[in-house]
Amino acid sequence: MPRLATITQDHVNAIANRLKSTGTKPTVRLIIAEHGSGSPGTVHPMLKNWESGQPQQATGITLSPVLMRVLQEHFGQEVARATAEVQSQLANSEETAADLARENKQLAEQLEEHEDNIGQLMDANAALQGRIDQLERDLATAREEALTQRSGAERAHTELAKLEMRLEAMPRLEADLASAKAEAESERRARTAAEQTAAVSTAQREHLAERVTDNKLRIESLETQLNTSQERERRQVAELTSTRVAIEAGNARLEQAERTISSLRENLAASRSSERQAIETTAELRGKIAA
Repeated sequence: MPRLATITQDHVNAIANRLKSTGTKPTVRLIIAEHGSGSPGTVHPMLKNWESGQPQQATGITLSPVLMRVLQEHFGQEVARATAEVQSQLANSEETAADLARENKQLAEQLEEHEDNIGQLMDANAALQGRIDQLERDLATAREEALTQRSGAERAHTELAKLEMRLEAMPRLEADLASAKAEAESERRARTAAEQTAAVSTAQREHLAERVTDNKLRIESLETQLNTSQERERRQVAELTSTRVAIEAGNARLEQAERTISSLRENLAASRSSERQAIETTAELRGKIAA
């Protein structure tokens, strides 16, 4: 925010009139010292306004033959006095000009410093914006990966449901296997009995042998199906566990990226606020230099 003026035209007029009443010529430095505040750039135009309102001393000299000799005697004194006054005004003007030059130099240096700060803030803002853009792209990628992993998890859940259905059918397969084994054992005992009694014909023995072979093949097939189902179940359970771990890791990365973006946005807002303050200060300094 621009600073409020601490010295006004009324203050300058009052101090200048007081100095003039004591026989002292008012100058910018004397007014600043008397008031205790203000700058040459502020006080100088106010002093000029006061001087423009002062009555001018009559400089015209009426030359008459009677007073010619007297005027000639005092002419040198008047010229010396006028010259001294002009030289005093010139010295005051040079003093004020030097003060204004020093103040303008200081303001120019401050302006340059603030412009450098603005450039640095703009560069920092650009870097932060680039970082935010990159994090937003990373966040989008992480979300896509999370969606892919979730789709995989859903497929794994579907496969697990199918597997559970197969497992539910497993007792029936085991019952069939036990039944086949019992039947095979019954056939074996029947064959043994038939062979022992020797009353069974060759055709019956061959038929019994075929039934025993078929039952053995059936038992082997059921055992193979059972082993295959158990192995498939183990693989799918392992895949489901791996998918769940990947989903949890993706969610953790997603949360970390969102926290990082939030922090960078706060830093960017603070940097933009500092940039606005620096621009306002620069505008104030430019106004002082222009004055």
